[in-house]
Amino acid sequence: MTGSPGRPYYLTCLDWIGPAIPSGPTVGQASGEAWSAWRTPPQALALAVGDVHVWRVRLELSAQAVLGLRRLLSADELARVKRLRSPGDRQRFIAARGTLRQILARYLDMEAHQIRFRYSRQGKPSLAGPGEATHSGQPQLHFSLSHAEDLALVAVASGRRVGVDVERTNADISEDVVARCFSRSEQDQLRALPAPVRRMAFFNCWTRKEAYLKARGDGLSLRLHRFDVSLLPGIDGRLLHCAGEPREHSRWSLEDLDPGPHLAAALAVEAFTSGDLEWSAIDGDQPA
Repeated sequence: MTGSPGRPYYLTCLDWIGPAIPSGPTVGQASGEAWSAWRTPPQALALAVGDVHVWRVRLELSAQAVLGLRRLLSADELARVKRLRSPGDRQRFIAARGTLRQILARYLDMEAHQIRFRYSRQGKPSLAGPGEATHSGQPQLHFSLSHAEDLALVAVASGRRVGVDVERTNADISEDVVARCFSRSEQDQLRALPAPVRRMAFFNCWTRKEAYLKARGDGLSLRLHRFDVSLLPGIDGRLLHCAGEPREHSRWSLEDLDPGPHLAAALAVEAFTSGDLEWSAIDGDQPA
């Protein structure tokens, strides 16, 4: 657990239906190292500059709930749904994007179907219209979405870029991913570890790297092997080095999250140090 009480940081969990997702030690972290207390969200949400909320969302919904969320999507989102071959993938996409709209609508005080997105050349979505940076000095609302099968995380921040990643940890370590995406230093550290610890370190490294890339929004223009993150179990998440950008490591905070059993997750926040983060957690149920 790297965040400390008394700082302006909100960690938010939303269980869309069914019983609360249990929290506990994951493959990627030992008990107590990742933030795992999820509570009920307040009726009125306040997101001050510097605050970060993380919502936990269940994507396994009833057909009626999926149909309701589908009605919130834009024409380009519906076109993406049609391109997905698997019925399960289509349902999860609708659930994730529809819920993302509902979450953002709570901050923007507008109808979920009215939210408009713009996309960078690398494909990163951002808000178009309410929530984007304005000449009046209103800070931009940043967000990031990640899902692993039937669970998603949504990070929302005011005035700071943010990225989140969640991965299933019951899959085997991909040696191809290690060779292609981990830096030489990361590979050497990983291969020097005993098998049980190596598994923890792999998912520490992978989720932290993905969260950082999503926050930057550079896509593949920044190669995964061109920067280093901490990965050893028991060591706080940190960006250690980024090739060609000597001060980049000081501009980001990496934090571990515990979304539930057999899952590993990480959060990247711009212009924070671990000492700047206050941890509070929110969890809630919504009708299907």
